[in-house]
Order: sequence, then C-alpha cells, then structure tokens
Amino acid sequence: MTDTAKLITFGKGGDTVELGRYHNISGYGNPDNPHAADLSNPEIQNGCPVIDKRPAVETPDGIAMAFMGPMVNVDLPCGAVDKLIDTTDNLMCKAMKSDDGNGFGGLIRTHEDSRAKNSKYGPLDFVDVATYIELWRSVGARIGHVQNGEFIWE
Repeated sequence: MTDTAKLITFGKGGDTVELGRYHNISGYGNPDNPHAADLSNPEIQNGCPVIDKRPAVETPDGIAMAFMGPMVNVDLPCGAVDKLIDTTDNLMCKAMKSDDGNGFGGLIRTHEDSRAKNSKYGPLDFVDVATYIELWRSVGARIGHVQNGEFIWE
C-alpha cells in the first residue's frame, strides 16, 4: 500500500510532499517544474493541498513565519496543536540554554521569544494542515490544490 500525499509545499529550497507518519519526499522543484511533487506520482491525488511559500518569504512577515512559526504535522486532527513542553521550567531546556556553544540553546531561546510575541505557537510546536495553510496564507503564500494532474491556485 502506498501513502497518500497530505500536503505539498514549495519554498526557496525546493518542494516537499508530506505523506504522514513523519514521512516525506523532498526535491529541488518549483510549481512550474516540480521534482518531489511530480504530479504523475500516484501518491499525489486530487484535492491535495499545496502551499507556495516563495512569495511570502519575500516579505518580513513571511520571513518571520519561516523562522518563528510552527511546523506542520499532517497527521494531527483539524484544530489540534502539539506544543513543545514548557521550556522555562524544563531542566534539559535550561541546560541547553546555559551553554552558548550549542545550537540547541539558540533554538530554545527562539521558541521562547516566539511564544512571548505570539502565545499561540512557537517554532517547535506542530499544527494541523488547515491551521498551517491559514498561517501561511495570512503572510502572503500562494495556496492551491491538485486537480487532474495540475496545481490549481486560489
């Protein structure tokens, strides 16, 4: 049995097809010349949502979303959020932040800064597909879906 694509995204670095269960396919494609999102792939079926983040990341809000916004978990039910634990009282997070020589401390601090500015999500939180699409739409991403072997844009 093959997986069914649950989300396709295009960014500056290429394209990704999210299949669920933390599986994905990625490549160096774009909507005009997809690689991972090759529409002849039977895993990509009609109705699969598509996000083209490229126009959004040309703006300050889009850049902020790319670095400070949540990640997507295509297996989460609509409206669900998988939040990282509270980092302020977590012993491991405190240890990572105390050592300036590791990248994890910076990542935890970025997460905390994002939460301070936007109490809803941080960059280490996961959201469902519908929420992820709306967040990217709000910062100027192009949104669409797959229909009969084509990307149809709103």
